[in-house]
Amino acid sequence: MKARQLFFLFCLLGIASGAQGQDVLTQNIHWSVSQAVDLRTSASRTESFEVRTSDTQIEIIQGQVSKSFRIISKDGTWQNLTSDGTVVYQLNYGGKTGSGTLQRVNGQYSFILDFSGHKDGLKQKFVISSYEVK
Repeated sequence: MKARQLFFLFCLLGIASGAQGQDVLTQNIHWSVSQAVDLRTSASRTESFEVRTSDTQIEIIQGQVSKSFRIISKDGTWQNLTSDGTVVYQLNYGGKTGSGTLQRVNGQYSFILDFSGHKDGLKQKFVISSYEVK
């Protein structure tokens, strides 16, 4: 009888931990963007596109256009998407390096893409409305 109770307890613990969320560093996650803010000019616009994160790249997909950023390194831990957390990625795109900060602060998800260290480089904040773990 005890073995059956332990098995049941382990099953419940497994279900509860799965409901807590997923580790951003190891999961493929599709983030739906609803707004973009140019952090250099503060201009804001309504958008509809997707940011996809994996353990090796970040991809921005808008309609038929896709841009892939190779992840050089990651800093931070965020093991539960239902709680606030931050991961900072060092990225490479077309031979240029920049950063991407994926975060949840006070329940609001966002992704900040910063390549402002380069001539005509961008610094954008993408407000995320939802996500799906793939």
